[in-house]
Amino acid sequence: MKIKTISIRNFRRLEDVKIDFESDETVFVGPNNSGKTSATAVFRCFLDGKAFKIHDFSVSKVKDLEAFGEDGDAELIPAIEMDIWFSIDPNSITFGRAFSLLTRLSGEFDELGVRLRFAPVDAEKLRAEYNSAYPKQENGSRLKSICHYLGLERNLNRHFETTYYSLEKEADGPKSALLEKSEGKRLLQTLVRVDFVDAQRNIDDDEASRSNRLSAAFAAFYKKNLEQAEVTEDANKVIDENNDKLTEHYDKHFGGLMTVIKGLGVPSVNDRDLRIVSSLSPEVALQGSTDLLYIDTSKNHELPEAYNGLGFKNLVFMAIQISHFHLQWMRTEKNRPLCQIIFIEEPEVHLHAQVQQTFISNIWKILNAAAKESGNDELVPQITVTTHSAHILDAVDFAKVRYFRRCELAGEDPAKITTFNASKVHSLRDFQPAAVKVEGQETDEAGALNFLQRYMKLTHCDLFFADAAVLIE
Repeated sequence: MKIKTISIRNFRRLEDVKIDFESDETVFVGPNNSGKTSATAVFRCFLDGKAFKIHDFSVSKVKDLEAFGEDGDAELIPAIEMDIWFSIDPNSITFGRAFSLLTRLSGEFDELGVRLRFAPVDAEKLRAEYNSAYPKQENGSRLKSICHYLGLERNLNRHFETTYYSLEKEADGPKSALLEKSEGKRLLQTLVRVDFVDAQRNIDDDEASRSNRLSAAFAAFYKKNLEQAEVTEDANKVIDENNDKLTEHYDKHFGGLMTVIKGLGVPSVNDRDLRIVSSLSPEVALQGSTDLLYIDTSKNHELPEAYNGLGFKNLVFMAIQISHFHLQWMRTEKNRPLCQIIFIEEPEVHLHAQVQQTFISNIWKILNAAAKESGNDELVPQITVTTHSAHILDAVDFAKVRYFRRCELAGEDPAKITTFNASKVHSLRDFQPAAVKVEGQETDEAGALNFLQRYMKLTHCDLFFADAAVLIE
């Protein structure tokens, strides 16, 4: 089971967009402030527990909120929506997982849809509390708008909530059916797991702060793996052996001190003796007493962690996080989500150009190897990469690119505005150039697309991040 498409409405710059996802990797590209991060943030809000903010509503919807605040119709209140369509194999999917999404029990199903809607719980209660907080003054104005009121701490999430719907495709658009809230939330958790590798990975160039940063990441990874019984047993066996040896060492060196303390009457003669014992645990030992070293085996020379470059640290850090997320999904024993999607934001940070070009293929080696080791080759996630790197873009198939283009809001005249507050998303898989005629020779659509795919290599991939292109003959 995979995520096939999503539709986003009224979220930040994404006023009304549809995004197709590949079964393996999808690459988001576009200029700064074109909506790439917003397309991942909406997953955080709906699926990862991040709270919505008033500024998450698209700019075009502010006036609708304001109109409602001034005694307008409750239907004016905008809702943030995301539709997720899953591609499924009806012969292999567990029927109990999908039952709530089937609006009818007849027919053939190769897609299932879920709608998540962030909307008011009780519009009239919202209006009453707003009027109480900021009543109209004699001149008809208010001290603060309803958007300001909803922007105050907790107000938005007191008055708005997420509701869940099943979706079924119809000729005139998706047909929706409301799900009970707890059932909808539970169902979604069994369908998809979403994880994030953020661009801000807390790796800087200060040696003091860099030291042990990767050690801590390894420790977190190992701690999660201790949830596996066989790993815990092996780790505890090793630690227990060392604890026994350390305790013997403490008895030898602290024995005289303990005799003096006992002679002072502490504890009293009727109390138990004092003894210092070692009580290391596997995760604590790795977290606080482990160093990551870089070793030149030919010269038998070791360097501490802080002496390696930021690019290498960043690459290892991402590999640890991605492997951790993947293993946690594979090792979910009860109601494991049927699919996983991992968002990786700007992996190119600090990476050499050649490493950028091989990054995605190397990540797949890690994921495929882990899936094979688990005994289920199908347990591989979908990956979505947001990037500004022409090197990464050059290394992926043309059809896997989703281009975010800044544009005007619905109803605006592009000739009359200077600031674009919305975005459109173009799937290059759907792109089909027209036939062209050059120097008397005509090239058909397939030939034009083939030429474009060959032309859009490294140097020209910069066009995806440009605001404009100037052609000079």
